[in-house]
Amino acid sequence: MLLRRWLVALKEIEKLSEGSQSSLEQVLASDEAKDTPKRPSLVLYYDSDIGDAPMNFQEVFLQSQALECITISMIIEAPNEEEISLLQEMFRLCLTGGKEVHNAVVSSIQDLAFAFSSYQDEVLVKREELLQFVQSAITGLKTSADLLR
Repeated sequence: MLLRRWLVALKEIEKLSEGSQSSLEQVLASDEAKDTPKRPSLVLYYDSDIGDAPMNFQEVFLQSQALECITISMIIEAPNEEEISLLQEMFRLCLTGGKEVHNAVVSSIQDLAFAFSSYQDEVLVKREELLQFVQSAITGLKTSADLLR
């Protein structure tokens, strides 16, 4: 359920950023006139330690370790088909590379999940190293929030 919510929030930010600046201003103006809380918020977080610019959900998500932790949890417990499709969509929005790269990453996650479940004793020795490698790989593939701006 959390994956779906995060994916919806990421897609809303993508839709708002794809539109031209004038259409974005029109959306904001019309929503302000309606004074409704249904408008997707562009600014969700502000941290003066990071910088003086407020961040939207996608920028916060990319700077966090959430995607890495999601990936690791799907290795520890194999994902079902719905989770795989949600993960692929998140990768499309958050990782560099094309569809082939994202599919290869998902395939590797599934292979590691199978290895972790099938070969507990052998894999346990190198488990932490493998998970750290996965975390570093996902971090390296993430789209930079600064580039999106």
